[in-house]
Amino acid sequence: MTHHSIRHHAALALALCTTLAGVAQAAGAHQHGVARLEVVADGSSLTVTLDSPLDNLLGFERGPRTDAERKAVQAMAQRLRNATTLVVPAAAAGCQLQGVDLASDVIAPALLAAAPAPATAPAAPAGGGHADLEAGFRFRCAQPQALKSLAVGGLFQAFPRLQQLDAALAAPGAQRGARLRPKQATLAW
Repeated sequence: MTHHSIRHHAALALALCTTLAGVAQAAGAHQHGVARLEVVADGSSLTVTLDSPLDNLLGFERGPRTDAERKAVQAMAQRLRNATTLVVPAAAAGCQLQGVDLASDVIAPALLAAAPAPATAPAAPAGGGHADLEAGFRFRCAQPQALKSLAVGGLFQAFPRLQQLDAALAAPGAQRGARLRPKQATLAW
């Protein structure tokens, strides 16, 4: 990595942190129906991170207690892993999904895994209060200069309890926040 590239990465990280701080203050720490979306475009890499209360995605905010709830968690994880319909970069950029990472303090990793886990998988330690899920979507783009938008309408369709995404963008020449809703579900830059 060149000295210029390191400075560029540091500048993008600083801009994203500044933008995210403003979005977090505006959104509050944990609000049902609202989630945070962080979008970082750097070279041919696009990383999208969704941080949402579990209630938005499952209808409950704790580790699953029944077989039906464990199956609901697995179905949610599968929907998120099929990210190509949920998080859609501008077609002209030629982005390919490289991977999806899912994590929650109250859900056992086996239930979030790509391979189906047994419905009797043990629950993660129960956390108190509000529980979240973080989903990271990693893309590689063939034409990064054409990456000028990200459509997230599929997230709103897949998870109807989700009503608002407080988005923060860090891309070459663009650092800003935006509020996305089901009828305005495209982040453009």
